[in-house]
Amino acid sequence: MIDDVEVTSAGEIIILDRVLRTVRVFDEDGSFLYSLPGYGQGPGEMELPIALALVTEDLLYVFDQVNLIHRYQRRGGQFVFADRVRLDASPVDACLNDGEVVIHTRTGSSADVLRAVQSDGGFRLSFAVPYRYTLASRAYEAMSRGRIACSGGLAILAFDLRNGIEAYRVDSGTLAWHARFEGLAMTRVIESKEGRKIETGVFNEPGAHWLSRLSGGTGTPLLVQYAYVTNHDYRERTGVTRIDTYAVDPQTGEGEFWGSSIDPLLYVSNEHAVFLRQDPYPQVIVASLPPLGH
Repeated sequence: MIDDVEVTSAGEIIILDRVLRTVRVFDEDGSFLYSLPGYGQGPGEMELPIALALVTEDLLYVFDQVNLIHRYQRRGGQFVFADRVRLDASPVDACLNDGEVVIHTRTGSSADVLRAVQSDGGFRLSFAVPYRYTLASRAYEAMSRGRIACSGGLAILAFDLRNGIEAYRVDSGTLAWHARFEGLAMTRVIESKEGRKIETGVFNEPGAHWLSRLSGGTGTPLLVQYAYVTNHDYRERTGVTRIDTYAVDPQTGEGEFWGSSIDPLLYVSNEHAVFLRQDPYPQVIVASLPPLGH
């Protein structure tokens, strides 16, 4: 499963495959160049990689859900393992704010959300509103997979099962804006009367949206995508799926609906847009996006 992508200024495409637990690097023409060390616990090896951050052209972070950041330096034209930093939380996603790494984290049953991380693994700041659901349940697991993007001093957080996104100021941790998308049929989160049994209603509904991807934001529109599945049978893997895409101004939260024909986005910058196309087989497509307002 291709879960994250970074693109260097030279056009190198860095792809994280969460299922194969590997990071592979391709040139701008799509030719394979090399892989980083794969699954394991040795130097540079990964156990549960979940996200990438290209901190500089010569420094790559790979976030591992076993509370680690693996750091790779460019040497001789390739990224090679430099060191690892241990965290006190499990990273879920990451973005860069003016060279500072902001990560979305999860700590056991607590509700840590966004943190500005220092080079030694310590946190300069923790911020954002804790999740309502903090039990080790399907609802909590789904809501804890929020995606983040950074832009102009803001960290923008989106949630799997909510039709809204929030922007926080990284310097102070205060809320900058909140945006809500109308017309989305978000899947329900169901609680029992005792408040203990928590589950999602996605498998019991004829059609429902949930977050697919949050991308862009640094010099580009913020692209928020929601998957919509109808007549879905999880075990049989049947149903019709579409991706609804919204383009948002990352500084104000204002935006527009871009339609349902854009493939899932993995990466967005001024120069590149990287899409994941599933049919007739999984493909990574590198292209460009129209400007906001077109």
